[in-house]
Order: sequence, then structure tokens, then C-alpha cells
Amino acid sequence: MMKKKEIDKIELYKKYKIVFIDPTGDTGWCDEKEFQNFNPDHCVIEGYVFSKDTKFVRTFASYSVDEHFRITSFGDRNVLPTSCIVEMILINGDKK
Repeated sequence: MMKKKEIDKIELYKKYKIVFIDPTGDTGWCDEKEFQNFNPDHCVIEGYVFSKDTKFVRTFASYSVDEHFRITSFGDRNVLPTSCIVEMILINGDKK
């Protein structure tokens, strides 16, 4: 069970569901019809927003803490260009 101190530290970060367009590549050959139907994927990340500015959103989904429950390192990290983000939904329900 998480102690109160642990919960306090992670609350510094907001948890989001982020829908984004992921550029897609393929090194194989295809005909014109296949190429016309070749589109980027829509993907979803659920995690904490570490930082956000006009260019990038940085997220993490796991972290480790020291004996005082201070976050010491971050795992499952992503950096998304803001131009690829379709929607950000705060996990408690608000859209941003």
C-alpha cells in the first residue's frame, strides 16, 4: 500500500490520456492504391505529463522513489511533438 508521502510526490504531475498521430513508415514495395491508403496511426498514451511547452509534451508512466519518497528516476518515457497531438484528456475528466 502506498504511504501518504508517496502519493503527495506524484501529485506534482497530472495524469493524462493523450491521443496522437504517429508517423508511419514502410520499406516495402506497394502499388498506387495501397500507397493512397497508407496513413499514420492514431495512438494513445496514458501517463503523467512531466513537462509541456509549445513544441513538445514529455510524459512518463513509471517512476522510482528514495526512502523519503522523493522521485529519483522516470521510466516509460515519451516526447511528443505538440503538432502530432490530437487530444489531451486529464484522467480525472477535464479536456486540455
